Amino acid sequence: MEANLNKSFRARELSKKKLYGILSTESYSMEGYPFGSLVNYCFDCHGNIIMYLSDIAQHTKNINANNKVSITILDENMADMQNSARVTILGEIEKYSETSPEIEAYTRFFPESEEYKKIHGFRFYRLNIIRVRFIGGFGDIHWVAHDDFKLSQKFKPDEINSVIEHMNSHHIDSMKKYLNRETANNPQMLYFDSEGMWLKCDNTTSYIPFPKAVNNTNELRKELIKMSKQ
Repeated sequence: MEANLNKSFRARELSKKKLYGILSTESYSMEGYPFGSLVNYCFDCHGNIIMYLSDIAQHTKNINANNKVSITILDENMADMQNSARVTILGEIEKYSETSPEIEAYTRFFPESEEYKKIHGFRFYRLNIIRVRFIGGFGDIHWVAHDDFKLSQKFKPDEINSVIEHMNSHHIDSMKKYLNRETANNPQMLYFDSEGMWLKCDNTTSYIPFPKAVNNTNELRKELIKMSKQ
């Protein structure tokens, strides 16, 4: 059981760090051939993946014909690419309600998507995860069940907004410590869940795991204080 949780956590952590990957679809114009394209993503409150895609993009045309897809996330910072960690998430993709709270989260991560709304033909899609393949390195290869990989958001939208506003207004110095960058230029909290937070600084988004998972705002406050003192 512990081994399953460990590989699930590692796969999920890499996916949270990157927020971009190669979306693989079956080509509509070249039937039977796989088609790869680079996309951004974030997670919804149930732990599935949200993407913002254009109607005229080739991958969207492919999805309309066959909604079975995968997305591959790679830790390309490793010197040895063959030994680098990677995650392949398989599932079925569908159009997603644009009134959902996760849409606000997506625009926090990718504010340029607000401009896309002015262009007709961009829609949100949700990748409903079915199975996950995680490779941690050479010989470290696992299948991960979707229920083990997915993490539900434990915090309500108003709690998330309140914490983010408070951190960005009053705790800039603490966020510099979380990033280990005392000279960081105006870091901002973008989002968080029970396992970690996303901070943005100098146009770079960083995922910072919590030392231990939190289930409510009181536990979150204690962990943030502890992290700022370490």
